[in-house]
Amino acid sequence: MSKTLPTDHIESKMDADSISGTSVSPEVLVVEDISHYSIALSWRTLQEERSSCPIDKWTRFAVDQMNPKTDTYKTIYVGFSTEYIVEDLKPCTTYQFRLRICKANGECLITPTVSAFTCREPRYGKDLHQAVNRNDEEGLLRVLKAGTVDVNVCEKLGLTPLMVAAQKGFTRMVHVLVEHGADIHIKNSSGKDALMLACFAGHLDIVMQLRQLGATWQSQDIAGCSPLHWAVDGGHLPVVTYMIQNGCEVDVRDNVSGGLR
Repeated sequence: MSKTLPTDHIESKMDADSISGTSVSPEVLVVEDISHYSIALSWRTLQEERSSCPIDKWTRFAVDQMNPKTDTYKTIYVGFSTEYIVEDLKPCTTYQFRLRICKANGECLITPTVSAFTCREPRYGKDLHQAVNRNDEEGLLRVLKAGTVDVNVCEKLGLTPLMVAAQKGFTRMVHVLVEHGADIHIKNSSGKDALMLACFAGHLDIVMQLRQLGATWQSQDIAGCSPLHWAVDGGHLPVVTYMIQNGCEVDVRDNVSGGLR
């Protein structure tokens, strides 16, 4: 659908009964498409053969938008097209429009008002990561419930939201993300998963949580380092103690030093 540029906005108190010489049009203003910021309108009407008559004989159309606070109309388009896209709208908001049809013989018709409700604004991966970084559970749930974001989307450093939450020690974030389908086995570009990051940061509660969810001690990054390597590297004795008591292999070797570093 092509967009037609509007004329300057014109405030108007006109309605179907107050416009001199106007009658209700049999034509209908149709809502074709809706997004979170735009509404596409169209109208079908009998028109003159434009190729055989001058422009001053053409039927002209005007789209009016209602201001709900004042019950007045603002003209947002005037021209000869039979379609118009209203943009820069607010999400989750009701808008009302009507069409005025002005014929060359002076006859003016007006359509009944139509209503349209804009969609909810889509969420993106950055919104998901921002909510996790702020430890904002309510914001996180809003993004996840929108259903427009992959819960495993990576940020610029290749970390998933679950990896970020595990690294920062945000226990509730980890719970909510896993509850909404976050994959505990995904690895970043260096082969680290959420368990390794939690081990290195020393977040015992998250290490235990991920372990209960099926995270494995046998996981290794591209250098062959296991979660135990990273717990030792971080110097976190409580984490190391728990891992050994939970059956973690203690003599696992990496590809660099040949053992625990």
